[in-house]
Amino acid sequence: MLDRLRKFRKFPLATYPTPLEPAPRLSKELGIELMSKRDDAVELALGGNKVRKLEYLVGDALSKGYDTVITTGATHSNHARLTAVAAVKAGLTA
Repeated sequence: MLDRLRKFRKFPLATYPTPLEPAPRLSKELGIELMSKRDDAVELALGGNKVRKLEYLVGDALSKGYDTVITTGATHSNHARLTAVAAVKAGLTA
């Protein structure tokens, strides 16, 4: 899968890997070792898994010479906030 992704331009927005956090009580209950992937710990505007997708969307915009990124979402949309921050970080207008 990583080979397929390499053909797309990526604009780095976060430091990886994000931390794993043990879930000891749920692990005990389920009888397995369970860990939580902490994408909320990404340093870009409170992060989340949306940052991973935005790295490719912003990279694509830059590779095509775009200067503006447009998105839509609810009034307090996490996606809209992260898109604006990512665009500004890349020197684009949001």
